[in-house]
Amino acid sequence: MKKFVQSYGISNDNKAYIALGITVIVEIVAILLIHANLGLLGWMIHTLNCVRIFVQFHDMAHFSFFSDMSKNILFGKIFGVYVHFPFNAWRDGHNHHHKHFGNLDRFDASQTILFTKKQYEAMSLPKKILVRIFREPIVFFLFSAPYVWFVALFYTVAKRYGVFSWTFLEKTLSVVLYTWIFPLFGIPAWKMWASVILTDVVGTILFHLQHSVNSPYR
Repeated sequence: MKKFVQSYGISNDNKAYIALGITVIVEIVAILLIHANLGLLGWMIHTLNCVRIFVQFHDMAHFSFFSDMSKNILFGKIFGVYVHFPFNAWRDGHNHHHKHFGNLDRFDASQTILFTKKQYEAMSLPKKILVRIFREPIVFFLFSAPYVWFVALFYTVAKRYGVFSWTFLEKTLSVVLYTWIFPLFGIPAWKMWASVILTDVVGTILFHLQHSVNSPYR
């Protein structure tokens, strides 16, 4: 196992640029399909490619996609605007997650499971009911996760970094890009928003399955 993964232990700029190039090409193809009356196929490819973009963005935030840290930051900030998650906010929050993963004494907001069974059983009945509602997979993945990503994150970023910070500006630029810039090129804003929300749903499901390996109950 160690021998197999050893080659992935260090950054490879050639592979990084190839991966980045493939991402750009796939995105161009998706946009061309959308404009060629093959919208459903185009939007499916675009949505899945946005998941791919976030995977690359994730590695940039770990400073592991490129060997040069400045390149990780530059492309990470660009990708962060595209996927609606400011680079610094993901870098700080997600690296905190890696640092404290499995430590029940530290709160980890990056987790999709925020408490243990023992903590749940100690809750009051009304709180248990609310937890069961919001933790129901359909509600959690389709509504709770997008709410955190696209609404609550504004408050979190503003509180942690300030409304005049570049980090908050990145989040604002995302809204401008999807709501006003893309429509200038004939791409409806509501379809872009629907696509990026679906991206969040798919990505959160993958993230949850990666980190939570107990027997599924749905």
